[in-house]
Amino acid sequence: MLAQWNLPTPTGGDNIAELYREMNELYDALFRCVNAFLNLPLALMGKFALGHEIDDIGQSAVRTPRALEARLAS
Repeated sequence: MLAQWNLPTPTGGDNIAELYREMNELYDALFRCVNAFLNLPLALMGKFALGHEIDDIGQSAVRTPRALEARLAS
């Protein structure tokens, strides 16, 4: 099973404060994704249901910051 959560790559440009903020947001997104995955009832789920839940984690747990959304769109 493979999960693609499309986490943004922090760039920060030349601004160390912006990079620090982006790194914190990335950490928070990773924490939410891993925490949500670890709390799935894996023993009760089939492969199809697990794949669906993993996709849902990526859509709901990952919140891309506005500044990074603009970079991803370009």
